[in-house]
Amino acid sequence: MLITSLVDYWNNKIGIIKANKNKKVELILHEKGKAKFVLLEDRKSLILASDPTVEFHQEILLKVSKKHGRAFKCLGGGRIDIEDNSINVYGQSLMYGQAPSDIVKQILESKIEDKNILIELGVGY
Repeated sequence: MLITSLVDYWNNKIGIIKANKNKKVELILHEKGKAKFVLLEDRKSLILASDPTVEFHQEILLKVSKKHGRAFKCLGGGRIDIEDNSINVYGQSLMYGQAPSDIVKQILESKIEDKNILIELGVGY
């Protein structure tokens, strides 16, 4: 039973990554300091967005949806700390749960080359 569950888990994870390769990837990050972030998707795109001015992760979802003129599904969230030479991604959203760390890492590494990226989703808050 456990082996079947693990196989299903990895097949699902691989399916998510393959499906996301066909989507436009967008990164909306604040410049420096700590902020909440969410990972959003719809049929066309995958967006990682942060905002240091919000109190709740849902506010980022609403702002991005309004800006793009369409609804998004939130895959999860957390916090992101951007410093001069590094980006630390950690925690989780109480409303949406933990963002998939492998997808967050792929997006950040594909868009940002000059900073060390540390992913610790589900840890700290």
